[in-house]
Amino acid sequence: MSQTILYDEVRRMIMLCRKENDVDRKIEIYNRIMKTLGYPHEMRLPSYVTDEYIDSTLDNI
Repeated sequence: MSQTILYDEVRRMIMLCRKENDVDRKIEIYNRIMKTLGYPHEMRLPSYVTDEYIDSTLDNI
């Protein structure tokens, strides 16, 4: 996969994740982003994960 395609795909998934209202779905998209970027760990669903937390982690990508 070329760098441009990877960049475009990650960017698309970040925008999709930011627009999602369902936190469970948001975590699924976030995990897909991280896997695409090569991070092996997945975020679990602890009770303290909030919409704002996920958005702030997306800011750091």
